[in-house]
Amino acid sequence: MQERFIISPYKKVYYFIMLLVIAIPLMIFCFCPAISQPLDYHNFADQRTYYNIPYFYNVLSNLGFLIVGVMGLIFLNVSSMHGFKDAKEKRMHKLFFLALILGAYGSAYYHWNPNNLTLFWDRLPVAIALMIFQAAIIGDHVTTQLGHRMLVPLMLLGAASVIYWQYTEMNQHGDLRFYGLVQLLPSLIIPIMLWKLPSRYTHTCYLWGAVAYMSLGRAAEFLDHQIYALSGNLISGHTVKHLSLAAASYAILQHLRKREPIRYTSSL
Repeated sequence: MQERFIISPYKKVYYFIMLLVIAIPLMIFCFCPAISQPLDYHNFADQRTYYNIPYFYNVLSNLGFLIVGVMGLIFLNVSSMHGFKDAKEKRMHKLFFLALILGAYGSAYYHWNPNNLTLFWDRLPVAIALMIFQAAIIGDHVTTQLGHRMLVPLMLLGAASVIYWQYTEMNQHGDLRFYGLVQLLPSLIIPIMLWKLPSRYTHTCYLWGAVAYMSLGRAAEFLDHQIYALSGNLISGHTVKHLSLAAASYAILQHLRKREPIRYTSSL
């Protein structure tokens, strides 16, 4: 049966809020001058070398992405359609976990030799994975068809933001605005969708957990040196970022494992 949706007048205000959430960063992007990649970004707090591996813990912590990515692909390949209303959703999440695996290798490659050229291979799969997650949320909270239609355009948008940044860096006028915008919007839109739009599945608490871990990871990235100092040089903020994002990915996997379709007609 085709999904039917009725727009409730009281929810128009939330669509207006989401429009503002999109419009304000776009205005900042248009009027803000170009932002180049700070060179001190590559100056990580934890630079310890073990077993001839530089930046050992920043490299090793990418194993979390690899493990969760493999677990996700195995689960999706052996599971039934119980937690999915459409096979398209399964394929979408397979792409997510595949991007996660590629992200593990890309991030490890970057952290082995941190510079703007290797950073490209770190950011590319991560940006694509974030866009796939955004499409999956649209599919869960609006319609499967819309989420599937948005998948490829969003993936291309994520990839384009990283390619544009790298192109501008190679031409000596680095510009992070496009990449920053693509990273920022899902961080604002996804929580609003989880909060105000009813899901087609149960156990959305795991998605809230994923959002919380993502936020923790972003904060830890900015506090790399401070966390390293506060921990007595035990663990750096950037390593915490990797572990937090791996935990966010695991929360998404747990949502897929436990969720069940909700049998009702949604009202927007």
